Amino acid sequence: CKQPDLTVAVKALEPNDDQRSEEQIGHQTSDQRRCANYTPLVCAALRGDAVGVRSLVERFGHDPNYIGPTNAPLYAMHAAAEIGSSSVLTALQGVGADMDKELTGATPLMVACQSGHHVCVKIILRSITDGVSLNKVNTDGSTAACLAARHGHVKCLVLLAERGADMNKYGNPKDNTYGKNIPIIAAAGNHLCLKAVINGGGNMMART
Repeated sequence: CKQPDLTVAVKALEPNDDQRSEEQIGHQTSDQRRCANYTPLVCAALRGDAVGVRSLVERFGHDPNYIGPTNAPLYAMHAAAEIGSSSVLTALQGVGADMDKELTGATPLMVACQSGHHVCVKIILRSITDGVSLNKVNTDGSTAACLAARHGHVKCLVLLAERGADMNKYGNPKDNTYGKNIPIIAAAGNHLCLKAVINGGGNMMART
């Protein structure tokens, strides 16, 4: 016979945010091994727990811009961008997180663009007010637009183009995109990516 849906009952038995301790918010996860070395705030971000993230900052005084211990450095912003949690990114913005922080050269925008989380890209772009941040390069020499083009993420490219991202940067010297600008990289993926890049000012012959 059909099993009863216990979701509502289980949810009712769970402690609400006012009842949860700092430790419960940070470490209540289905993947304890991944969270073992991270801060409670990063653990909450990796779990997509926006309420927990806000609670850790507002109730327990966690710094939203703390990178964590040297053996497991990770910003909560990067964690949220990696898993595609728009709610966590919004919560972090609301408690003063710096959306332009770099982790080994990568910004949350780069992480979101590489992963194709366009809603996260849209949220992060709210915090970016200058072209320098928009066109930052990582340790490989790639911008957010370059990463989005390389991985075929059209919606991310459209959002970046609308904000005025430089669509004529070169690829990085550590892979086979070196010496190729973003339109050429995009063309190797699909025509929609190429269209988005060209609409954003990309030039196949650019040398920037």
